[in-house]
Parts: sequence; C-alpha cells; structure tokens
Amino acid sequence: MCGVSGIVKFSRQEFDMVKSLKAMNDVLRHRGPDDEGYIFINNDTTTLAGGIDSPEAVLNGNGDYLPTQLIDDVSGDFLIGLGHRRLSILDLSSAGHQPMCADPDTWIVFNGEVYNYLEIREELREKNYSFSTSTDTEVILKSYLEWGIKCVDHFNGMWAFVIYDKKRNLIWGSRDITGVKPLYYFANEEFFAFASEQKALLKAPFVEKEINPSAVFDLFAFNQIESEPESFFKGILELPPSHSFSLDLSNNKLDIWRYYKPEINNSNVPFTETQSETYSKEIEKLLLNTIELRLRSDVPVGSCLSGGLDSSSIVCLTDKLLKERNAENVSQKVFTTSFKDSPYDESKWAQAVAEQTKAEWHQTYPTKDELLEDLEDLVHCQDIPLITTRTYAQYRVMRLINENNIKVVLDGQGGDELFSGYHHHYFPFWMGLLRQGRYNTLIKEMRSTKTLPGVMKYFFKSYVKNEIAPMIPSGIKPGIHKMKFNEMNFLSKDFFHANKGRYKKENHAPVKSLNHMLSHEFYSGPLKYLLRCEDRCSMRFSVESRTPFSDDKHLISHLFSIPSIYKIHGGVTKSLLRKSMRNHIPEAIANRQDKMGFMTPNNEWISEIKDEVKHYFEADTTGYLDKNLIMKEYDNYFNPRSQEENFRIFKFMSFVIWLKVFDLN
Repeated sequence: MCGVSGIVKFSRQEFDMVKSLKAMNDVLRHRGPDDEGYIFINNDTTTLAGGIDSPEAVLNGNGDYLPTQLIDDVSGDFLIGLGHRRLSILDLSSAGHQPMCADPDTWIVFNGEVYNYLEIREELREKNYSFSTSTDTEVILKSYLEWGIKCVDHFNGMWAFVIYDKKRNLIWGSRDITGVKPLYYFANEEFFAFASEQKALLKAPFVEKEINPSAVFDLFAFNQIESEPESFFKGILELPPSHSFSLDLSNNKLDIWRYYKPEINNSNVPFTETQSETYSKEIEKLLLNTIELRLRSDVPVGSCLSGGLDSSSIVCLTDKLLKERNAENVSQKVFTTSFKDSPYDESKWAQAVAEQTKAEWHQTYPTKDELLEDLEDLVHCQDIPLITTRTYAQYRVMRLINENNIKVVLDGQGGDELFSGYHHHYFPFWMGLLRQGRYNTLIKEMRSTKTLPGVMKYFFKSYVKNEIAPMIPSGIKPGIHKMKFNEMNFLSKDFFHANKGRYKKENHAPVKSLNHMLSHEFYSGPLKYLLRCEDRCSMRFSVESRTPFSDDKHLISHLFSIPSIYKIHGGVTKSLLRKSMRNHIPEAIANRQDKMGFMTPNNEWISEIKDEVKHYFEADTTGYLDKNLIMKEYDNYFNPRSQEENFRIFKFMSFVIWLKVFDLN
C-alpha cells in the first residue's frame, strides 16, 4: 500500500524542492496509482498540493489536509516537503488522502497496514480521541499523539511511515519489525531525504548515482544482498527492520535506534507429545486470528498458492474464515506460477487445495522468452542485481493478480524461517542437541531424517562450513574461496584485492541452536531479502502483498518462545505447522517433505538465454568484472544445465543488466 518520499533542507541555499519531490514521487507511481499528495513547509507556512492522479473528490473536497492546488502550480522556497502515492485499500474515499494531519502541527506519510487498527481505535476512543476517517493512517497519528514514539509497541502489521511534528520540531519515522515495508534515506550536511525505493532517491539532484563496491563484492563473494545499511548505491541507506529514526530539526541531528528485539527460548527441555499438542493448538488459534486480521480490507483479497505447506495453510484457513462469515458464495481467488512438463511444477499440489476450497484458480506459465523480454523491467523494479530467476516467478504471479483486478493478496513468505522449513536447519538443530549433551535424542533424530541422501556426510560437510571455516584466518580466506569458486576470477583483480578485507566481515549465521539460526534468518538474514523481492514484485503491479507468517508479532513472539526440540521432530521439518494444520489442509500436502517454493527452471533458462544477454557483458562493466576472461569462458560457464542451482551464476547476468538499466556503465 503506497509509496512515501520526503526532503528536508538544512541550509538556506536556493533549491527547487517542488520539482525534486515531484520527480521522486513520480518514480513511485506504481506503488500508488490511485492518488498523489504533497505538503511543503516553510516556517509557519504550509502548502498542500495534489497531482494528475488525484481524484476529483480530493481536488475539490473540503478538509484540513486535502490539496488546494496542483503540484505543477506550486512555487516557492521550502524547508520541508513530504510526498505520497496512494493505493486505496482502507476507506476508499477522499478521507484516505495523504499527507494526513492529526492537527495543524502533526503530519504523516505512511506505507503499509496496521491490521489491529480497529482495536487501537476503540482504545483511543476510550481516551476521548475522535476520528473522522476509517483509515489506519489516522489511528497511527492519534496513537502518536497519545503514546509518542512508543506507539509502535501497539502496532501489529507492516509499516514504513514518517511523521513531521512541528511542536517538537522533529521528524520521526519507523519501520515494521521484519522489514516487510521498505524505507531508504540519504543524509549529508545540506539535505535529508527518504523514499520507499532507492530509484526515487536517485531523482534527488543532491544524490549522486554511484555504485557501492562493498555491496557488489558481498553479492559475488557471499551471495549476500545489502547485508549492511548502505545499499548498492553509495550514500543511500536502508532503515533496518525493527528500527526507528528521529531528525532533530533544531540541530539536524539524526538518531537511529532499535525499538524491538525478540526473546528466544534456548531451554534444554525434553520433547513430550502432550506439550507438542498444546503448542499446535495454540498455533492454530494464532494463525486463524493472524489471517482474519489480514483479511481486513475494503477491496477484494486473493492469495498466492504455490502448493507448499505455507501458502496452502493460508488458503485453507481463509476458506474456513469465509465460511464462518456465511460467505460461502464468495469464491476465493488464488494464483499459481506453473511450468508445463517441468520437475519444478507444483500445479498438482495447488490444484488439490483449489479443489478442496472450491477457489477460483488462476495460473501463469512463464517461459525463457518471456523472462528475456522482462529482464530489464524485473531488475529495474528490484533496484538491485538478483541472485536467481526465482524472483521472476514471483514477478509473474503478481502480474497475474493485477490482471485479475485484485489489489490485496496473502502470501506465505516467512513460514520457513518461522517454523523451520529448510534442510539447512537440520544442522543447527543437531548442534543444539550436541551442545546440550542430548546424544540419544541426536542419534534418534539423525536416523529419522529421510530427506537428506547422506545424513552423516551432510553433518560433517555442514560442520566444516559452519564451525571450521569461520576460524580460518581472514588473510588466507580469499585464496581458498577463489579455489573453491572459480567464477570469483571473473572479478577484476583490482576490485577483488581492494575488497578482500570484507572476508573479515562475512555475515555468518549462528549455529549454536536452531532458534538462534531462525532468529538470525528472520530478523537480519535471508528473510529480509525475500521480503524485499516480495514488496518490489507486488508493488510493481500495484498489488499489496500481506505476509501473515512474517509480520504478526504475536505469532512470531509465540514461535520464538517455543523450544527448538518441537520445531523439528522425528527428522521432519515444520513439525508444529504440519500438526496445527492437519484438520485444514489436504493430507498429502501436510506430509510433503520435498522443499520447493517459487522454483523455476533456472539453469535451463540461463543456458537458453545466454546468447541473447551476451551483449550486456560487452558494455563497460566499470572495472568490476574481468570482461576478457568472462568472454573466453562464456559458453562454458553460462551453460549450467546439469549443475545443481547454486545461486552463483545468474547474478553475473543480472549485475550487467543492472548497470545498463540504471545507466551505471
């Protein structure tokens, strides 16, 4: 829902803030094509404006925060400007227009959804607050007036918002606990600016378009995407998940702090079937409540359906809730990416769920030719180079959702990180048992694991990777890494040597227990990247994606309070989710242990499109790649049909496309 942008000017130098903010806001149109709004502030003067996408009811309406003119008619010297793009989800009337004010001194631009806004609104009404809209935006504003920056402790949902508080002479902003909604910023001695996407900040004339070499190196060396606050563009930083910021306008001081930290249960307790049953029933209730909150919308809500455990759970629980509402005649719309005659196709599983729920099932069938046609747009919408073509599967299903006039969709992102669904979770689970001295349980669990071809081989390989490799002196790591991954030689020698010190900073996931690993992945690891892809793919097609497993703090807190021993049991991942969903989803899906999820024929596609993308490598790669070596090895390296997908190939293609798309050559 929506896109936000803003500029604060610290100096008195002449600067066309109106033109700059409009350019930033225009880039975010895909995030909110239903309305646009601006406020410009200069001491005691405020100027409100709309744009060509503002509805007639907004431009000619009466209200304290509705615009009085079009942005093209605004001129003047301003110190602060806030911009907004609206995707109308709650209160579709002009009352939902932003920037919105609670009083003449407090203004907000907001992207996201606070799902428990109705409950908070009732709590605030008991404190004598009144409301003139049916939006969660107004609830955030009144919450801020009541609780100040502690208001985020009351919110359950996804958000990125910025508030201008004239009385306190500050700008305050916040981002949800897992970073479902994005927020980037730029700051120097003369300006502070923020936006929902990096490409919007690039439109500000004071932001120079430069590559951040550290981010590029981490991409190629560690398969890590923006593990640090600075993005792929030098000077553009990400406000981390679970963080807020304040900008004191009296001295231009920027403060950033973490407002939320999860508590993790690492207790050494024995597994009991009784306790497992109790946990599963609690989770079932929490999931029903979580999804019910995320069905709050004034527009229809659909669901992504891969056929995996996570998305199937969401679709089946949604079906149950709709029937309880006596909405049996309402057909739920579900959307699947499929691949005909491919081992990566999960259609049969999705079909089983669609048939059980009598959902209106829609499928899209991406091909390598369509990938080739969409590659530049895919990279542009993401703002960054990509690791795998899997993102394209998500891109295509969001396009399909838009084509069916659905604005809101539920998706299962985060289920694997929350419930422990990946094969690599076995190792920290086993290591936790080993460190606790629970040898009999460890042996029993390893013997029960059927999804790994060689359990002991996997254990020792993981032990070397996670326990031995981090202890290798950083001085010899670059050489060892180059020997193991030959494509590291594709980096130019100067670039590699200038950044090899980053091996000291490699972001290793903790493996002392399963819950430690899950916490890392959930709050500071892979989930952040997956949610960023989710947001950009959905908003590219003006679709709001809601992720029940990723942003419900009650569900999340409860799962991290459960000991690891209950999350993998009998060698089976996602034990608690399977058990809690046994009465809702098809039995075959509850028992699935083949992990897929937005898979694509990645290696086949790379082999088939390699000739068509070769010209991107012939352009200037700005000293990052050894073009001569790449061209020499091109046909061999980009022909990975028989190899296992290792996320080390496609990123070279996406990187050179990124250089071209953002004119960085």
